[in-house]
Amino acid sequence: MFGANRQNPFIKIFSLILCFGAISVVSSQSNDSTLVSSADATPSAQSSLIIERIEIVGATKTKPHVIHRYLSLKAGDPVTPQAIDRDYEALTATHFFKQVEFSSKPGGAVGKVILVIEVVERRWPWLEFAGGFSELEGWYIVPAGVRFDNTFGNGNIAGGRFIIGDRTGGFYLHFRQPQIFSSNFDLQLEAGSNSTDFIHYLSARDAIHRVDIGSGRIALAGNRGLARYFSAGFRFNVARPEAQYKIGDTTRTDFPPELAGQLAKKRINSFFTRLQVDTRDQTYFPHTGVWGALSLEAANVWTANSSSAFERTGDFRRLIFDARFYQPIGANVFAVRAKAGLVSRAAPFYERFYLGGAYSLRGFAERGMTPLGWGTELLLAQAEMRFPIAGDPQQPSLMAALFFDAGRIESADVLNEQNRFFTSTGAGFRVKVPIIGLLRCDFAYPLDRDDFRFHFALGQTF
Repeated sequence: MFGANRQNPFIKIFSLILCFGAISVVSSQSNDSTLVSSADATPSAQSSLIIERIEIVGATKTKPHVIHRYLSLKAGDPVTPQAIDRDYEALTATHFFKQVEFSSKPGGAVGKVILVIEVVERRWPWLEFAGGFSELEGWYIVPAGVRFDNTFGNGNIAGGRFIIGDRTGGFYLHFRQPQIFSSNFDLQLEAGSNSTDFIHYLSARDAIHRVDIGSGRIALAGNRGLARYFSAGFRFNVARPEAQYKIGDTTRTDFPPELAGQLAKKRINSFFTRLQVDTRDQTYFPHTGVWGALSLEAANVWTANSSSAFERTGDFRRLIFDARFYQPIGANVFAVRAKAGLVSRAAPFYERFYLGGAYSLRGFAERGMTPLGWGTELLLAQAEMRFPIAGDPQQPSLMAALFFDAGRIESADVLNEQNRFFTSTGAGFRVKVPIIGLLRCDFAYPLDRDDFRFHFALGQTF
C-alpha cells in the first residue's frame, strides 16, 4: 500500500527499484502480487513500470469516471512515487472517501503493472468545520456546516454552511457538478444571505453601517483544457442598507448626502465573466509561478420605490485586474502583486472598492484611506520577501516576511485632495494553525507620517 506518506515502505522499495533499473514482474499466471527485481531484466524493462490498467475496488456508489477525473495517471503511463502521491492527495481532498489506498499487482507482460485503488466511501451527510482563503474574497471560517458531497455517486459537491469572513457573516447553500454534461465546465449554484459591516469615516471617526444582502449565483467554471482559464455566470443580489449607523455605542441616522441617497432597498442583476491563470506550485506557500485574473461585470440596478416596487435606476460596469508573481531565491520567496479596479459611478457603495487595513494597504486604519461613499478607482501594489523559519521549507509552520505596500483610491463623487499614492513598509510573521489555516501578524509603518500600526489577520495578504 502506498499514499501521500513518503515513509511508506512500498515507496522506499519502489524508489530503489527505479534507481537501480532492475525492474521486472512475475508472469501473469502467478498469484504473487509483489514487485520483484531481476538481475537479468531486459533493457526495455529497465525503465519505469507501465500501467496496464487501473482497477478500482470498494466503490459501490461512486461512478468509476468520477474517480478517474481526479487521477493524473492513465493506462500506458509510467508509474512513479511522485505521481502516486499526487493522485492520493487529489482523491483524499475530495472528501468522498474515508480511506484511499494504492497497491499493485503484475500485469500481462514484463514491465507492466495493474494499479489497484481501494476506497472506503464516506456516507453522507457529514459535518464540516473549516477555514479557507479565496483569492478574490479573502479569508473565511466555517464554524458549522453540513455536506452532501457525492450524494448519488456522480461526484457533486453540495451542502450548507455558515461563513464568517472579513466583517461579514452569513449562511449559504451551494452545489457544484464537475464536468456538467461531460464537458470541460463545472456547473456552480449558490444561494444565501449575509450581513456585512461597512466602515465610513465621518468627522474622522469610524462609523459602522450594516448592509443585509440576499444573493444567488449560477456559473460555469472551466476545469480542464483551455476552458480552465474561463468562467462566466449571473449574479442576483437584493441589498438592504440599514437606515442607521453606529459610532462607538451611539446610534445615529444623520447620514451625509453622499450616503443618504443610497439607503433604499436595491436589486442588482449582473452578468460576469473572468479569465484566470494559475501556475503556482501550491496555494499555501507558493514558491514559483503566477496567479492572475481579469474580471468584468455588467449590472443593472433596480431601486424600491415608496410602494416597494422595483424601478430600474441605473447600470454599472466593473473591471478588476489582479496579478501575483512568485520567485524563489534560495529557500526564500519574493512575491509581488499588482491590482487595479474600476467601477462606474452608478454602483452603490457596497459594490465599490476600499483601501487600508490588513487585507489591503497595511500601516493604515481599516478602510482608512477610503473616500466617503467608497472608491470607484483603485490601484494597489505590494511586494514581500518571505522567509521559512520552522518546519518543512516547502510548507513551513512558521515564516517571516518583509513587505512594502503602495496604494491609491479615488471616487467619482468626492473631490478629495488625498487622491495620491500612500506607501508603507514593515515586517511580520505567519504561523500555520490546524483547520483555520494561517495566522498573520504584521507590524507596518506608513512612510509619509510618524505612525505605525499592528495588524493581526488570517491568511496571506496575497
